[in-house]
Amino acid sequence: MHGPIRMAALLAVFTLLACSDDVTPTPDLGPKRELGADGTRIDQGHTGRPDLTPGICDPACVAQDFSLCVKDPSDNQCVECGKDDDCTGNPGALGSKCDTQNKFCICETNADCAANMRGNKCDTANQMCVCAGDTDCKGDWVCVGGTVKTCRPRCKLDKDCDATAPRCDVATGKCLACTADADCKSPTNKYCLAGKCVPCKSDGDCKAPTPFCDAAVGRCNECKTGSDCAASQNGSQCVNGKCSCDTNASCAGVVAWGTKCVTSLAAKRCGCESDGECSGNGNGPTCYKDFNKCSCKADGDCGKAPYTKCALPYDTATYAHCQKPCASDQECKDRTFGGSTAGFNKCASGKCVVCTADADCASNPANKHCNTSLGKCVACTQDSQCGPGSPFCDALANKCIECKVAGDCSESPSGPLCVGNTCACDGSSDCSGSYLWGTKCISSGNAKRCGCNVDTECDKAATGKKCYTQFLKCACVADTECAAPYAKCAVPYSGASYQACQKACSSDPECANKFFGGSSAGFKKCGSAGKCVACTVDADCAQNTSAKLCHPTSGECNTCKTNAECQANPYEKTCDPVNGCVECVKDADCTPASLGSKCDEQQLCICQSDADCAGNQNGKKCDTQNLACGCAVDGDCVAPKTCTGTTPFNTKVCK
Repeated sequence: MHGPIRMAALLAVFTLLACSDDVTPTPDLGPKRELGADGTRIDQGHTGRPDLTPGICDPACVAQDFSLCVKDPSDNQCVECGKDDDCTGNPGALGSKCDTQNKFCICETNADCAANMRGNKCDTANQMCVCAGDTDCKGDWVCVGGTVKTCRPRCKLDKDCDATAPRCDVATGKCLACTADADCKSPTNKYCLAGKCVPCKSDGDCKAPTPFCDAAVGRCNECKTGSDCAASQNGSQCVNGKCSCDTNASCAGVVAWGTKCVTSLAAKRCGCESDGECSGNGNGPTCYKDFNKCSCKADGDCGKAPYTKCALPYDTATYAHCQKPCASDQECKDRTFGGSTAGFNKCASGKCVVCTADADCASNPANKHCNTSLGKCVACTQDSQCGPGSPFCDALANKCIECKVAGDCSESPSGPLCVGNTCACDGSSDCSGSYLWGTKCISSGNAKRCGCNVDTECDKAATGKKCYTQFLKCACVADTECAAPYAKCAVPYSGASYQACQKACSSDPECANKFFGGSSAGFKKCGSAGKCVACTVDADCAQNTSAKLCHPTSGECNTCKTNAECQANPYEKTCDPVNGCVECVKDADCTPASLGSKCDEQQLCICQSDADCAGNQNGKKCDTQNLACGCAVDGDCVAPKTCTGTTPFNTKVCK
């Protein structure tokens, strides 16, 4: 395996770990996801891709949050895991074992952390992989943190650090404790206390809905005593600075979420488990069991003044509850709920809403339509608002889906069945049609689709005759491998690393509406060869930040067209038609100035033994941890060079 610092693909993901592990809790979390005092145990997010190797993470889930991996079949919500494989295949996991009850990844012994980027030791109390020192980390990463330490990339600037240690010591690559308030540049953690940047030192530093400062730890709290919780929906007891309950008697308040003290949640609070526990409740008569909260369906459910309006509690909520009517837009903009800003902009008919028409959702590209009955911006309210890949609107969830019934999957390469609104298969007998990813029904994340493991499972597949084993899909490399009407061998979506046999295109609009395997293809143009491409001229790439050149072979917006645009780079001197400037596409691209003579799957020039470093300008010894040619002593160099250089990932090289 590569040293992590050399792996550009992983770096783009793992740089996020240099940020704080603390994240803002969402207003509501179901029992399976209400996992800690702050309501969450997940990291920051990053973008996924349409394809995934079966058994590892669903890109749609990874795009939401870094540690999420698969969808829970019971509610179609993204979770960390459903089985151990979801943890071992997820670089953001806290361990390699799946806690199947809570749906998150854990460790139980050090062996569960052997390959984990956070560290190779298991903190059994917290069931997460950690480190004790730098030697517990992989590559050039360092062990940092307070009580719980984890491996992270070396910091280069103060902005790479977090509130627990805000100053970057460039020499060691470690973040150091603060010594004065001036070291704390975060707008939410402005004060230095015991080496950490914290939100407050006194009550004056806090504001509603957490107006009280616990000066011992520098945290703004909801309460100091039970009297501060008299109007809280969570209960009349103050526990660790939060309003909570200890018995049902703590839930007698008129605005409590229900008459039962729900102890199954990570933080006990008033709520409900049945409609009977909402009888006469000011929030409504129906128990919304996903969040154990009393709720309403219409204003008629709200008979306890002044809570007379049935409305959403916050802009992305999936339920409504009885509230006091609003009188102005500003009142709604200022409204908070459960400690979070509610996100409302308008007061309509006495209810705080996000929108009253589609125009109010124009700045939200993912949810640009208004569900006027809820006053909420959503992805869709009807099928015509959905597009390629997900052409149908789930009217209940207001989201675009791939299918409603099996007939919607008649032309899907994934399979003929509609399972969880996704085209899929149940057994290999479902994969006997012609235009499929293969004749074998395989697992992909926590779903199933048609695919292949070997070439023979592509004999009857119109997508191609060779099994592309990275994604287990039948693929092609040339038009001659394809047959009418799927006569063109082309990439299935912009940026794909493989090709599949497809129907020829005849116009640009046809490509703009094209989708493949449930993903929008990202094509704009029909190229001269009858294949859909992202661009035909540089002008098609003008909106891109860096990839502004149209590669003449791939039709992809790229950072280069030829090797000439890559020569200023220290190592990435070869132009790949899809990926831009890389170290290599083939072994011949690796020169004596490269860090090895072999081109690997990550398009890096590497070495695997000293033999791969013969004549290398960086040294004749192979650093087998980072797979880079280098040196140990001056004798490993060609004179007049000496062993005095160092790469960014600490391989010694001739200079």
